[in-house]
Amino acid sequence: SALQALGMVEAHVGRGRFVVGRSSDGRSSFFVQRWLQLHQSELEDLSVVRQVLETAAVRLVPKDQLPGVGETLRTQLNEARAAAAAGDAESVARLDALFHAATVEQSANRPLRNLATSIMEAVHPSAVAVMSIKDARDTSLDEHERIVRAFEDGDLERAAILIAHHQDSGQRRALLHAKGI
Repeated sequence: SALQALGMVEAHVGRGRFVVGRSSDGRSSFFVQRWLQLHQSELEDLSVVRQVLETAAVRLVPKDQLPGVGETLRTQLNEARAAAAAGDAESVARLDALFHAATVEQSANRPLRNLATSIMEAVHPSAVAVMSIKDARDTSLDEHERIVRAFEDGDLERAAILIAHHQDSGQRRALLHAKGI
């Protein structure tokens, strides 16, 4: 199985499969790198689709909804920063998913919004992997700050461009980590 290949599960003949106990940061980093390698092609494809859908959905958020979206994003960013400071990568990844869902939640195009949300859910495991890498997590949160400011300023086009850049840079960070760079 994939978990065995990653060294996260051990199989013992006649006894079953067992989760390997907690590991050092180095071993965790290895697991993240290996997971990203195993899913690289799928993640590349989904990332392109996500970028197209998310930026299109953002461009269709009604102007009167922007203050509420900005407030929601600011709250989620602050919570993510607190989780990052506590070293809680799993919570940061969960808040990252909520952040991106909030960017499209008010889109005027319901099918587009639903497609974007579905793709975001599909790539969530990669977000968990990337958010476990401190430099990638910090860079992502800095990019979120710029996205929040665009929403707060009422500039949907800038928000969409920043989200596209954020998706590209996040994909690059994941690929570089998968290659061990």
